[in-house]
Amino acid sequence: MKFYGVDLHSNNIQVSILDQDNLSLNARITLNSPAFQDFLSDLTRDDYVAVEASTNTFWFYAQVKDRVNQCLVINPFEFKLICHSAVKTDKRDSSKLAKLLRYSILQKDPSILPCVYVPDQKIIQLRSLFTSYEIVKKQKNMTKNRIHSLLKQNAIILDTKDIFKSSFREKILGSKVDEVALFQIQFFFHQLDETESQLKKLKTKILEQGKHFLNEIRLLTSIKGFSVITSLALISDIADINRFSNEKKLCSYLRTAPRIDSSNNKDKIGHVNKNSRTLTLNFLTQSILHFRSGSKKLDAFYTKKRKGKSAGKVRIAVMRKMIVIVFHILKKNELYFYTDKQNHQAKLLHYAHFLKHFSESA
Repeated sequence: MKFYGVDLHSNNIQVSILDQDNLSLNARITLNSPAFQDFLSDLTRDDYVAVEASTNTFWFYAQVKDRVNQCLVINPFEFKLICHSAVKTDKRDSSKLAKLLRYSILQKDPSILPCVYVPDQKIIQLRSLFTSYEIVKKQKNMTKNRIHSLLKQNAIILDTKDIFKSSFREKILGSKVDEVALFQIQFFFHQLDETESQLKKLKTKILEQGKHFLNEIRLLTSIKGFSVITSLALISDIADINRFSNEKKLCSYLRTAPRIDSSNNKDKIGHVNKNSRTLTLNFLTQSILHFRSGSKKLDAFYTKKRKGKSAGKVRIAVMRKMIVIVFHILKKNELYFYTDKQNHQAKLLHYAHFLKHFSESA
């Protein structure tokens, strides 16, 4: 039985190896080299590996998981707090990982190492697509803002919604603006067209990946305000609802639960958890009005919270309510109590037509 602490980089790994007798070995190995293949070959089903989460950790995890007893992916932020040191080197980090891993396994105490949940490959792919989708969406918004700014600089004041309608584009380009500004406006309109085209392709690919999560989509789209792509965003964040023992943990994970500090019978409610996933929150923010119109109780809750609260806090409170509802829907495998059946069936039918068309054209 050996314990491997791995400090993973983009092109190499620093490995510290311990056995039960505290014998250690430190080595730096280049990824995808003969030495790395030898490293993989030396792993056995009796061994344990700990690696800090980073950009290519899931790739490394896939290489070693079937060769060892267990591969643990460690939360780097919490690990730094546990092993804070003035002197930080790759060798020290990998050695600390190996020592804590050995102690955790031999003491049979998994709480010693702060581990990160590793989803299956379909969820990893879905998360990757959504990351690209969010980046392109930000680029689209930045391009729109730049066009709007250029128009304002030339005293062309139009409503933001009107600027990007095709009927207004010719009028904008025909306006009396200087040559340099006109060149930029034309350039960014062209870039906007390209960005929207790429965004559409990414959205299509995300929706195609939804074929692996049809039951979850069926359940979540029963909530008014949940489209198929919003449902998939939530699915990509949650991965497996059974890893959350209660709704509070899910709310904290999805950045809708405030931090609470309690000391000497005094409770202080702080900001939401900043080290949590934000994708679902970004999508749910756009659906607040739909949530309110879909449930009289939720609308009454929103109206009550609006008294003396900021708009941001009220939105978070409504989204937290919806995430609690989502938790119970997925746990119980039941549709939303206030389901608009006609609306729900329309969403499912439209998505079924999309999947059929996609499979025929593939």
